[in-house]
Amino acid sequence: MFVLVGMAELTAAGIYMQYWLPDVPTWVWAAAFFIIINAVNLVNVRLYGEAEFWFALIKVLAIIGMIAFGLWMLFGGHGGSKAGFDNLWKHGGFLATGWHGLILSLAVIMFSFGGLELIGITAAEAQNPEKSIPKAVNQVVYRILLFYIGSLVVLLALYPWVEINPTAARL
Repeated sequence: MFVLVGMAELTAAGIYMQYWLPDVPTWVWAAAFFIIINAVNLVNVRLYGEAEFWFALIKVLAIIGMIAFGLWMLFGGHGGSKAGFDNLWKHGGFLATGWHGLILSLAVIMFSFGGLELIGITAAEAQNPEKSIPKAVNQVVYRILLFYIGSLVVLLALYPWVEINPTAARL
């Protein structure tokens, strides 16, 4: 599972980089990121942990910033004529295309939660596992609400889902 996730992320990174540099093949970017990640991982544990911390912080701050910017657009009237929370229930509402889409999305959802079991594996190294492990597991719920549900609500409120062209942009 972890090998599959790693290769999928390297491929995604290559596809994202092609957005800015379309002449460079995806495999070149994937190989470059593979070398960088492994170089950081092989240097020492402290450097790897430090890099992981900063990259995670950048990712979390970017998501929170985008949600805040989206809310500013919604509540500040800067989102245009199509923006509004009524986009969440207009155009067919929840399950507008039926249960089929929801069932297909479960594969993506399960894929994104791969590695969650590592919380239990780290219990052996935790200083106070009786407190830290339940706290980590409970934080998953809040993170899902903020990062997944929150970002989707803001995105779908800003732009009607029926007008999104999935081939227009990769980001």
